[in-house]
Amino acid sequence: MACSSRSAGRGGGAAGAAGAGRLVVADPAGFLIGLLTWTDVAAVLSGIVGDAETARLRDQADRYRDLYDNAGQGLFRLDPQGRPVAVNAALARMLGYRDVADCLRQSRQPVHPLRLDGPSRRELLPRALSQAD
Repeated sequence: MACSSRSAGRGGGAAGAAGAGRLVVADPAGFLIGLLTWTDVAAVLSGIVGDAETARLRDQADRYRDLYDNAGQGLFRLDPQGRPVAVNAALARMLGYRDVADCLRQSRQPVHPLRLDGPSRRELLPRALSQAD
């Protein structure tokens, strides 16, 4: 399949009849297969680039998830209210839970060691972070 951007007035035959702003698509023998506008070409290229970007982001997320899940240190994330939303396997084991799911299930209890949303625990994280120096 061959592509040509010949426009009316510059070529001849079927390709010349394409008109300005159109891309002629022909088979190797020169028979017309179709016409594409540059908008069509841009849409296809945009889709290809978008798919590549999505794959790149998915790969980065997978690598981050692998690092997080397999880290030797205990890692966790809290929501803005101070409730655990994610823990890794190392932290779940350190806290004595069977697995991550069990740790997160138990985190609904008000006395869970990671919860910082209680009145007496709100200042615990800022205090711990200020003492890390």
